[in-house]
Amino acid sequence: MIKTHIIAQFKKCKYLLDRKFDFVKIHALGKAINQALCLALKIEEEMHNSISVNILTGTVEVFYYFNRIWLVKKPKGVFV
Repeated sequence: MIKTHIIAQFKKCKYLLDRKFDFVKIHALGKAINQALCLALKIEEEMHNSISVNILTGTVEVFYYFNRIWLVKKPKGVFV
């Protein structure tokens, strides 16, 4: 799992809003939701409320599939 530092995310979003795009969509799951909310509000504050923030929350259903072979004999290799 790759974790991007919030300052790097902030700089990237600000760059995109300043130069290229009309909006940026920030998507987060689980523990990252709080960081995404803080990021969105910080960007709004930094841009002196010249942008609007629309926060939507919801739920997703996550399925885990385990193959019987995995339980009997673990495959060789690297899984990322």
